[in-house]
Amino acid sequence: MKRSNFILLLLGLFTLGAVLTAGEVRATLLTFDTFELGSNSTPIPLDYGGLTWDSGRPDFGGSNLGAWYTWWDPSYATAHSAPSFVFNGFGASDLGFNFPAPVNSVDAWFATAPGSNASATMLQIIGFAGGVPTFFSSLLNLADAPQHLSLTGADISRVVVHNVDPGWFTMDDLQFTNEPQSLPEPSTLLLFGTGLAGVFLLRMRKRV
Repeated sequence: MKRSNFILLLLGLFTLGAVLTAGEVRATLLTFDTFELGSNSTPIPLDYGGLTWDSGRPDFGGSNLGAWYTWWDPSYATAHSAPSFVFNGFGASDLGFNFPAPVNSVDAWFATAPGSNASATMLQIIGFAGGVPTFFSSLLNLADAPQHLSLTGADISRVVVHNVDPGWFTMDDLQFTNEPQSLPEPSTLLLFGTGLAGVFLLRMRKRV
């Protein structure tokens, strides 16, 4: 095969791949099970999983600054997927995290923290678009066993977990999906790929 034909074939395959992957939805799952199991709970890295996690949030009493902490001890709370989970350190209210790119759905598993001083009993997921609270999940009545809660929307750049009443809660198996990329209308990539394929086939016929 001539070099020019080979280059055309590569361009055609690349274009076909771009067309097939445009609009693809990708889901990301954070299990929080990558942390080293220690004897004490520790704040999670503020860039864990590619997100930006809140820290320095006041607790419900205003005397401590809380952040997202990770732990594994089953006497404190029950993980959805063992061993580890995260919780709102110091019972901080309205802890959240920011996404590096907009997402359209968020879900996780939430539970009470029986080993804490006082567990929250109800919470809600709030999604921010353009810096404004725009999407709201249903209210979840917490229990010792983890329960699933989800939020859907568009262009969600930030999520806050709002504990309706003061207290500790746990979160595990956080999952979110990206905003799918839209195809051009009409699909410029598809037309370009079809043209390349036609040129390639024409050259091959001339060689026969």
